[in-house]
Amino acid sequence: MRIADLLAEISDPGPVPLDPLAARLVPEGMGATGMGFSEGYLHVAWPRVPTPADIAALAGTVGLPVKPVALSETEYEALCRRVAAMATDKAGVDAPSVLELALSLGASDIHLSAGLPPSFRAAGELRSVGATPMTAAEVAEVARWLVGDEPVSEGFSGDLDRAAEYRGWRLRVNVYRQAGQLALAVRLIPGSPPPFGSLGLPEVIERFAHLPRGLVLFAGPTGSGKSTTQAALLDIVNRTSSRHIVTIEDPIEYVHPQRRCVVHQREVGQDTASFAVALRAVLRQDPDVVLVGEMRDPETITTTLTAAETGHLVLATVHAGSTSEAVDRMVDAFPAESKALVRTQLAACLAGIICQVLLPAAEGPGQRQAVAEVLVANDAVRAHIRSGEVHQLRNDFRKDELGSVSLDQALADAVAAGSVTEADAEAVARDPEAFHQFFRVALGMGAMAL
Repeated sequence: MRIADLLAEISDPGPVPLDPLAARLVPEGMGATGMGFSEGYLHVAWPRVPTPADIAALAGTVGLPVKPVALSETEYEALCRRVAAMATDKAGVDAPSVLELALSLGASDIHLSAGLPPSFRAAGELRSVGATPMTAAEVAEVARWLVGDEPVSEGFSGDLDRAAEYRGWRLRVNVYRQAGQLALAVRLIPGSPPPFGSLGLPEVIERFAHLPRGLVLFAGPTGSGKSTTQAALLDIVNRTSSRHIVTIEDPIEYVHPQRRCVVHQREVGQDTASFAVALRAVLRQDPDVVLVGEMRDPETITTTLTAAETGHLVLATVHAGSTSEAVDRMVDAFPAESKALVRTQLAACLAGIICQVLLPAAEGPGQRQAVAEVLVANDAVRAHIRSGEVHQLRNDFRKDELGSVSLDQALADAVAAGSVTEADAEAVARDPEAFHQFFRVALGMGAMAL
């Protein structure tokens, strides 16, 4: 790209909104001044037309792509006076500056700790921004702005989960101590559930939203998009039926408005003591659809299975890396004498298992694409769960009328559709050879026997 295509000229720097974090990111001696953020770029002013080498050097220093702004010397001096005045009036980095940068980068997570520069996870990659470390006072001030005075009060235990909001976004905030200092991890969540069609997932998953009853398990590592898929399915329920939806979450992420359904969202620690307590109560609250944010213990799993067995549609999360591991995680939570009963209950009520991975999107820097393994329960699946032959579930994936699809086949379909790159897909494939066979078939390059 030519330098002329990157430059933006302004005649009066007065109306330009300045961000204290942007000004701080540009080190002294670079001959430039940070102005603000937009669309993932750091806007930087120079008192001249910068060279490509100037831009590249600064981008490498701050860890962000740079959009240059060429000013006259008079305009640049006026801008520097404004930055100096801003620094006098407002010391340090504040929460809105950090959040605005995160939104500009399309970040999913923010990490702040004393002694380190701010870090942001965008497109799955964690990167530090700038070279200036945050002070303990700055981290404490951001924490206070987000969740109140508890983290900076005497006797703070060192672990705090809270939900907050900013410009229509939900924030899942975790404040903790490390090396005697405060640290924050913030997950950014869109305020409203996304349309299911925007997720690029198999249509078979959408059919789970229309089931009258049964258990749908969502598996995958942390940050794989499970909550987003669940929210999209609940939004379908909310728009297409008249039912009572109860969610039990820690904390509440997507907020569902009252549409055709009556929706009640309960947050562990604020609205109820625990998942187990809320699940015992939910059976007395006339629910039609129940979302369980996480199954952590035998009591929660037992009550979840009971809810699904007694005629409710239950969407539940289990931390597991595959569909078969999701079954094992649930069964192995119980002592040996109870495992057979749990397998029988699970086989009877299971509707399907969705196991997701989140990969960089092939198009659109900073975007990510979910790819899902989907196992739709049929007679063979139920028999393998009842008998404890969970390893046989890998043989139950077939693209038949039920729509089950293995992760390797889903990855091949995503690559063929141009959603993710072949290299990224191969890196997470369970069987790279099978993935490449599926990919050749998806491209129409020959038949395969698996």
